[in-house]
Amino acid sequence: MNFLAKFQNQTLIIFLEKSMRNISMILELIDKELEKEEEEKLRKNLGIRVAYIRSRKKISQFKLSLLTGLSKQYISDLEHGRGNASISSIYKISKGLGVDLSDLFKSITR
Repeated sequence: MNFLAKFQNQTLIIFLEKSMRNISMILELIDKELEKEEEEKLRKNLGIRVAYIRSRKKISQFKLSLLTGLSKQYISDLEHGRGNASISSIYKISKGLGVDLSDLFKSITR
């Protein structure tokens, strides 16, 4: 193999390696974006579910805040899909609503 052919092969290999790194970086960014979207969807669904159960049981946000020790603003933010709820907060809310923890993650059927 002559020098030019070796040079072209090395150049092609370098190009392919860089391309693979770029593709890998793009795939990582896509994964992170999908994770963010999934987290946002979970937050919104949890908030909808809490609001749904709370309204069905005729419990105000204020009363739920008293039952859970969480602020009314925190509960409002949670119900609107804002912020990140901790596991302990979700547990307190389930107890305040008188439901199993798993009930907060079920789908709402209308």
